[in-house]
Formats: sequence, structure tokens, C-alpha cells
Amino acid sequence: MEQNLLTPLLYFLRNIESKNFSLMKFGYNFTIFKSILTKDIL
Repeated sequence: MEQNLLTPLLYFLRNIESKNFSLMKFGYNFTIFKSILTKDIL
């Protein structure tokens, strides 16, 4: 049951990743940058 639910989800995520790869990469880098910034402030 879980496997059947997981497969389309992974396919969906992979589809988004290929379409918005640069956007996701930017978002990921931004999250790391933000966490470093908040650590420096605190």
C-alpha cells in the first residue's frame, strides 16, 4: 500500500525537480544561507 502511494509521489517530485532544478537549487542554497545567518545572529 505504501509503495503504491510512494511511487507516484517520487515521480511527481522528480518531474518538478527536472523542470525547476535551478529554482530548487537556489531555494536550497538560500535555506542554508539563512540558517548560517541566524546562527551568526544568535
